[in-house]
Amino acid sequence: MFNGKNISRLMVGVMMIGGLMGAPMAEAALDSGVEQSERASAAQKREEGTKLFLAGDYEGAIACYDEALEINPDYALAYYNRGDAYTALRQYERAIEDYTKGLELSSDDADAYYSRGNAYYRLAEYRRAIADYDRAVKLEPKFGNAYYNRGNARKNLNDYRGAIDDFTKAIEIDSKFAAAYYNRGNAHGELKEYREAISDYDKTIKLTPKMAAAYINRGLAYGHLQDYRRAVESYSKALELVPDEADVYYFRGNTYDNLQDYDRALEDYDKTIELNPKNAGAYLNRGVIYGNRQQYEEAIEDFTRVIELAPNYALAYRNRGECYRGLGEKEKAQADFDKANSLSG
Repeated sequence: MFNGKNISRLMVGVMMIGGLMGAPMAEAALDSGVEQSERASAAQKREEGTKLFLAGDYEGAIACYDEALEINPDYALAYYNRGDAYTALRQYERAIEDYTKGLELSSDDADAYYSRGNAYYRLAEYRRAIADYDRAVKLEPKFGNAYYNRGNARKNLNDYRGAIDDFTKAIEIDSKFAAAYYNRGNAHGELKEYREAISDYDKTIKLTPKMAAAYINRGLAYGHLQDYRRAVESYSKALELVPDEADVYYFRGNTYDNLQDYDRALEDYDKTIELNPKNAGAYLNRGVIYGNRQQYEEAIEDFTRVIELAPNYALAYRNRGECYRGLGEKEKAQADFDKANSLSG
């Protein structure tokens, strides 16, 4: 009896969709210690910068914000806006410097804490991001995006229960927040709460019917519950949306395999390999089906390919040895069994 299905059979990695939400540009009072004419001139430069920012000219926007700050060094909003431009250019350290300077001048701006939190998030400094999201929601308790992004930060720190709480809060604020349902589903999945995950993916799909990732992860959740027919339905729907996604064919092939529908499983493994020739799991599981059908030459080709991709994978040697034994090639079979034993020991 051949063995397979234990390469890449795990639940698909949690996907954060939609990214981080862009904070609206805050409004703040100009410093009263600057002459009225200078304040007006600085405001004009900032407005010019904002027009360039909205047109996607972030470097030009920064130049205008620089001029505004030369005229009025205590212009909090210009720091925030320049921080936004640096964020758009993925210069997150410089963005953090500007948000911090702006907050020194105006410490009660929820958007600024939120934006700085997003910059920390992009640098994978999740605890600092959470601290800023905490400040944002304290100042603005209905700040749904701040709860959502704090949930993502907590998820990245493996605090799945805390993430669920934050996504739930975001949903309470906006009942049509599809990304919050989706990521809450992912967090439930990490906690092996698959029924709850499926419920959230259902809500996601109702709000965004063309979101393939929700169908894929719902299929995986059904698979964990051994509800293989519904898993197949979810994967098939995903493939209508992303027909060239190799992993989805692989997941569906594994599900057909579990249903003992081996012909359909082979079709999906063939398609997986066509789209991704380096998927060792597809070769392994296709080889297992061939081996159990006594199609030993085909199986040997697949197990050999697994070994090329994963040279230390003992199961591939053991399965290939079984094929050689089935063909009566005892020396080759024993060599593979010995290799498998050395890797297992």
